[in-house]
Amino acid sequence: TIPQVTIPISTAMAGIILAF
Repeated sequence: TIPQVTIPISTAMAGIILAF
């Protein structure tokens, strides 16, 4: 809900995708 928190989460998701 908080943009400052959503950005890191989005980055983490992207990192997971790149991991695969």
